[in-house]
Amino acid sequence: MIAISNPQQSEAMKMNSITCPVLEPIGDRVIVKRKRASDTTPGGIVLPDAAQESSRIGEVIAVGPGMFRQFPSGTAMPTANAERYPMQTKVGDKVLLPNGAQIIQLDEGDPDSEVVVCQEVQLLAIFR
Repeated sequence: MIAISNPQQSEAMKMNSITCPVLEPIGDRVIVKRKRASDTTPGGIVLPDAAQESSRIGEVIAVGPGMFRQFPSGTAMPTANAERYPMQTKVGDKVLLPNGAQIIQLDEGDPDSEVVVCQEVQLLAIFR
């Protein structure tokens, strides 16, 4: 099971049945579980792998804490009480991924373990 610090995120990942080592997004990054592309057409024709389009729709399964607003003057690192920009996405949101999003395979033998790790700003839309 994925071990991350936020119990809400861990519950969402349990529902998506992804197994991997510790995986937690940092900064303004999100982890998105891609929806599997259909291998048949609406008319019932089975498509070979080469003809299938990759799905650009996914569900957010983990959200980073957000980027820091501003470092205190004279410091190169944020302090413990530094403010962060709020994230627009939350766990469970359905999102539209950009073309060419980098897909990460968490388990070599399991095609259902494909996730996309990207910055929130790269997401094209949230389905509400």
